[in-house]
Amino acid sequence: MGIDIIANSAVINAAYGGSIGSIANPLETSVLDLTVSSTALGSQEIGVINSGNLNLAGLSFGGSLASIGTTGTLSTGNIYVPTSGVYLAGNNGISLTGRSIYANGLTLDAGSGALQIVGATSVGSAGSLTLKGASVLIDGSYAYGGNGSANSTNVVTGGNLHVVNLGQLGTYGSNTNIDAGGSVLVDRADIIGYPDVNMKVGGTININGTLVEPGRIAAESPSTINISFPTQSSGGYFVNGVATVFDAATNSGFFVVGNPAVLGTSMFVTYGAGATISPPVDTLIVALTQAAKPPAEQQSTGTTSATEEDKDKTVKKGTMVCR
Repeated sequence: MGIDIIANSAVINAAYGGSIGSIANPLETSVLDLTVSSTALGSQEIGVINSGNLNLAGLSFGGSLASIGTTGTLSTGNIYVPTSGVYLAGNNGISLTGRSIYANGLTLDAGSGALQIVGATSVGSAGSLTLKGASVLIDGSYAYGGNGSANSTNVVTGGNLHVVNLGQLGTYGSNTNIDAGGSVLVDRADIIGYPDVNMKVGGTININGTLVEPGRIAAESPSTINISFPTQSSGGYFVNGVATVFDAATNSGFFVVGNPAVLGTSMFVTYGAGATISPPVDTLIVALTQAAKPPAEQQSTGTTSATEEDKDKTVKKGTMVCR
């Protein structure tokens, strides 16, 4: 199937609540800037695959699931869809700076690129929150999943997870699960689980803090920090450069119910190939490899409008405007 929309900027509006593409058969676009709207409540879906870099300037939706991905790098505007599940993907990375994103179940999948949540960005979910990328950075920003046992926060990266500069990663009332192939750095920041923190780390865990700005990995119920180091036989965790669970001078380190963790009592560490922790695997997968770039002769740096045939094919009961 060819590209449905080619333009610098596009606005797609299903004014009467129809679907815009679908998860199984997404609308294919090649645009730089996209706004998508289908606000009627119901079971409708949004499914879009873009070719190249994409700024998702706006998303308004009242249906069950919106899945938008691009073969390049993804950035967004502010997004607030409190009743809908949202899957956002960029094959070459996701960069969010100074944004606010909230959904009822949210996945940010940076593919083979970095997931960067920086510049006082707020990422929240009333349901589960899943963050994926070759590396994950939360810098001076906030990423929290919802309340309830099924609404965990999950980080999956083949590389490093850095939570720094007063950043926060956690949940309002569920587990925080981390699967990092590289190292984890918590620098004057927090990773929090309510009740549990479960971590599988291929490298080391480094917590840095000061008395004014401590660094913490904290669980809010007894005996619930669980860490596995599948590639190591001992050690693996440091607080301000020292192999310990707690630094009294800076009030930094591993905490359980507000108190310093005790190894073997409230914090459990396992080593070697048998050490495994498996965060839930997200099921909202977009087949981004299906997105085809337009032929060179069809690529445009200007604007375009869709034909009536395109409107009927891609947006049911709605209208589409490209500008």
